[in-house]
Amino acid sequence: MNDPLSYLFYLIFVFLIIEFILNSTWNSWYFRHGIPIYRKNYTLPKDFTILAQRIQSKWIPDGWKLNLTFKDIAENEVAFREEIKFFVIGFQYAPVMHGLIRRNSKPNGVEIVGYLNWSAIVFVLAFLSIALTTGLFTQTGICGFVFLIFFAIVFYTLFRIQAQRFDYVGAIFDEEKE
Repeated sequence: MNDPLSYLFYLIFVFLIIEFILNSTWNSWYFRHGIPIYRKNYTLPKDFTILAQRIQSKWIPDGWKLNLTFKDIAENEVAFREEIKFFVIGFQYAPVMHGLIRRNSKPNGVEIVGYLNWSAIVFVLAFLSIALTTGLFTQTGICGFVFLIFFAIVFYTLFRIQAQRFDYVGAIFDEEKE
């Protein structure tokens, strides 16, 4: 196991296990910290309490995608993520972020924040390190560049799928104002 790529795959595996544990146990630290890649603010009715059960009851599953699931982690703080399923038949997307709904500093304000999943960061770093150590960009020239562009498009597409779903969560708050 003296090969640097072997260490890299071991490190990826360890990070994935740690993230899985933190995510599946609804660890509040994990859901409150990270690199924010999505953020939107909403205004709620006065004295509105943010509760996971209220949001979950209004969430409508959207077909082929994994269902979002919500959990209270503190007063007026709700964590959410795709539900965890081990055996899924059919196409599913790879989530790149997990969410937090919380009060913000504005009167009656609430924000939805999407934090980048650790696994997404690890896969990007792994891709770059493999590409650099194997000479993907120097040996293959344009092919390496095309692969990098393809990788960026896939990542952006996964982000947009989730951002749209996070927008749907925000629409629940817009309904509450009416």
